[in-house]
Amino acid sequence: MNNLNHKKKPVPHEVERDFSAPRLSEDSQAFIGLKLRELYDDVVAEPVPDKLLRLLDQLGGDDSKAIKKATE
Repeated sequence: MNNLNHKKKPVPHEVERDFSAPRLSEDSQAFIGLKLRELYDDVVAEPVPDKLLRLLDQLGGDDSKAIKKATE
């Protein structure tokens, strides 16, 4: 068996932030946020494919039958 030294990943509150490290400007952060919101809105506005709707109907549509079988 290999005895590798795996370091435990730090928990977020244990990580020290290096405030001297380069950061994105406020304008850059705002631009990225805007583009992410636009992308999200586009994805949310897309119609749900018929194949997925049929699958969801099959999975959720037979609840009464499944409950009846379980109680028999």
